[in-house]
Amino acid sequence: NLASKTYKTQLSVLGIYPEESAFQKAFETILEQEKPGYIEKHNPQWMHIYSRRIEPLCHDIIKFRRYDKAKEIRAAMFDIFGENLLAQINTNAAAESICEFKKLTKTKRAFKCLFKVDDDGSLPYIQAIRNKAWGKKKTTEKDTAFTLAVCEV
Repeated sequence: NLASKTYKTQLSVLGIYPEESAFQKAFETILEQEKPGYIEKHNPQWMHIYSRRIEPLCHDIIKFRRYDKAKEIRAAMFDIFGENLLAQINTNAAAESICEFKKLTKTKRAFKCLFKVDDDGSLPYIQAIRNKAWGKKKTTEKDTAFTLAVCEV
């Protein structure tokens, strides 16, 4: 699917919260490479085609990408803190279990650590989590904010 290809190939440029116009432009660029003349051929109806057929798919792809990235961030958070500092919880747990998890002393201490220096004195926990979850990708402020939001929930 061309929308998936657009997001995968343009992720480093588009980020986790792409501007609508930026995503459309990236999509149109790839579409022109894949099917030269398609947009020009459908020019009078192109915006209708894009907004009715393609844009909803793009939104779904972006939503799934955020979901996947949130999973990666949670996994990184548990890896960074380890069992000694943060109890594991199933992310599909019932609301009651999640409330109990949030009341745990370990959870409260781990939350306070998000802004403290790591054990080796080099990186704050949130930076370590972000680096582990995002890998070598150059992260933006939005990526860091997304990481923090996932960790705080």
